[in-house]
Amino acid sequence: MKEIVECPVQGLTAHERQELEELERRKRELRKVGRALTEAEENRRSELGRLTREGHLILERFQLTLDWWQEDGAPATWAGKQEIHKIARAAQDGIAQCMAEGRPLKDMLDWQLVLRTPSEHRSEKGIDKKVEPFYFDARRYAHPLDEGFSLDVQGADTVANPATEFLCLVGLQRFRPQRDGDSKWTLQYCAWGPALGVAQAAPVASGLVRVPAMRRLCFSLQFRDDQKRYKAFGFARPMGGS
Repeated sequence: MKEIVECPVQGLTAHERQELEELERRKRELRKVGRALTEAEENRRSELGRLTREGHLILERFQLTLDWWQEDGAPATWAGKQEIHKIARAAQDGIAQCMAEGRPLKDMLDWQLVLRTPSEHRSEKGIDKKVEPFYFDARRYAHPLDEGFSLDVQGADTVANPATEFLCLVGLQRFRPQRDGDSKWTLQYCAWGPALGVAQAAPVASGLVRVPAMRRLCFSLQFRDDQKRYKAFGFARPMGGS
């Protein structure tokens, strides 16, 4: 966990991020005088923005590239305007804060706090606004009809589980749930009993290889708004069989 906290998480390169910030600044300034960026500049700004939201992440210390959400049918839970790097870094900072408080590692998946904007994503004013998690942790899911109001609209600060969110983002790179039959929104995976190496456990988790004491589970993607833009992982339930 210490290595995870200290590991640089790269999305855009430092040069690309600086370039995007400069283009965004120039666009705001030109808009004030009724002008706009050139077509080439606007295309570049749009491309960098898309990479910020959809591009890969690199965990330098582990030499690991995360890009599973780019595959067709991948169980991504975030909408197009949300920045993957910002959410991942907010979760990483959340883990660091929990560790700084001396919480026991055995409780790491239950650590809760409000995720805040990491320093490199803050505006010129430096305000650390709340950051919505990936919603991999089913305990975080809340629909406006269930709550009686929209948490986002009210600007409510609600806690998330940073270790669960960050580790799930990493784990899904190799351990991928499979669709449950023809359903687009229902997924299944397997848990196993005996200790397995990473290479052996990946096909077991996907249900492609059977081992003793194996359990198959199923969960659905829950929609967080009526337009199906934002999703969350629902609680898993055991399926029939061993």
